[in-house]
Amino acid sequence: MNNQWDRIELGKFLTKARKAKRKRQNDLAIRGKLSASTVCSYEKGKQTINEGHLSLILQQLDLTLEDVSRFRQSSFQPLENQTVNTTEEEEIRLRLISVENIILLVDPNEGLRKLTDLKVANENPLQVDIHYLRGIAYAKKRNWKKAHKNLFDSIQLINQRHPEKLEGNLKTACYYELSRIEHHQNNLHQAIKYSKDALQYFHSEGERRYFKQLILIAQVIYNQKLKRWEDALLNLEEITNTLDEEREFHFPLSESNLINLNIYELHASTLTKVNKRTLAIQYALKGIEIARLDKMYERSCELFTTLGSIYMESNKLNLAQICFETALMLEKHIQRKYLLAYIYTQLGMLYDKRNEMHLAVTAFKKAVRYSREIDDAYWETEALISLGKCYVEHGNFEQAISLLKEALSLAERHAFTDQVERLNLLLGHCLDANGDPQFEKYALNFFRSNVRKSLKEVCAGGEEDMNARKNNVGDPPDG
Repeated sequence: MNNQWDRIELGKFLTKARKAKRKRQNDLAIRGKLSASTVCSYEKGKQTINEGHLSLILQQLDLTLEDVSRFRQSSFQPLENQTVNTTEEEEIRLRLISVENIILLVDPNEGLRKLTDLKVANENPLQVDIHYLRGIAYAKKRNWKKAHKNLFDSIQLINQRHPEKLEGNLKTACYYELSRIEHHQNNLHQAIKYSKDALQYFHSEGERRYFKQLILIAQVIYNQKLKRWEDALLNLEEITNTLDEEREFHFPLSESNLINLNIYELHASTLTKVNKRTLAIQYALKGIEIARLDKMYERSCELFTTLGSIYMESNKLNLAQICFETALMLEKHIQRKYLLAYIYTQLGMLYDKRNEMHLAVTAFKKAVRYSREIDDAYWETEALISLGKCYVEHGNFEQAISLLKEALSLAERHAFTDQVERLNLLLGHCLDANGDPQFEKYALNFFRSNVRKSLKEVCAGGEEDMNARKNNVGDPPDG
């Protein structure tokens, strides 16, 4: 029964119920039966809950399966049936994620400009994040004084107004950045002190869990420079233990982050297609975090584009635009030009949804240009189709017909059967609307291809044409 539950929403329910009882995740752990890390994984929606584990958790929270069923009836609605409202808070949070990537992967000055543009009330808890981001931007610029001030401003806001931000590990992040600043200035003893402060405030069940590993690695470096070899060895042992814990209880990952990012992107793009967008967004954001940490520019670009396409399918166009614009800021680092064709195609679709035809046409033409530069027939066909559809929607049938015929020629040459089918339908519609009797030829081609496909599925048990399955996923990882 529980495999029908949305594990993200169920996790939120369990988290809310636990906090209402003033319990920690450790309080729900039962030796030999249920670990705190497993509870954490369930609450974060990272794995489908085991019915035995669910029963143990509910018993300790004085709840029953009936409580969960009532929660499902009130909260578990298919995403496509929900009313989509992009809240201002959601948009600001996404902008902050974008800014962090811009600061660390593109240009700290650009990141600071974007922070200045954000309109966030002084009493809003997100001011903690803003001061932290300013701190890392100034640190990147080696303006130690301003970095120091903003990081301590963030810490002070947590201490005085927003203690709830401790669970996001932002206080830990601030102290870690302060330790790095001291290290850059050769103040190793102070660097160690701040790194210890960072560990002191670390929440193992909170966000940004990777900071524990970063801090321990930094401590190894500081202790090595101070020739404290025994302390450095202890740090290394703790790193190993931390990695073992992460492997056991979080997403099953490879030793290669290139493979990991493929996994996250594939999950995100696939889950979107089966209307599990909440989980798809979680995978995309996790991939974006890893790409930022490892300075993997192309994967960051790809994941932001995938995230943008998810938001666009959810009709959250403002959020989609933030993602596409962030991806394009990484353009100079992109070697695989098909990614640019992918981004500009998605951006064109966004503008088209907003009825901004001029911007849509410009974006689609860039997609065509980039795909031609690398002789990528698939993306050239997709871009031509999108550009043609844009003209169709605005009644410009002459230009649409020319583009769609060009796309059809490409698709037939490369046996892109799904695209051939779509193009026959589009061309038939355009020619019919234009009063051209040739529409019958394309309508008949569309009919015949559907008949062939239907007969093939009946005879072969639904076997799909692999040419119709090509998707916007990234390249397979190198070995």
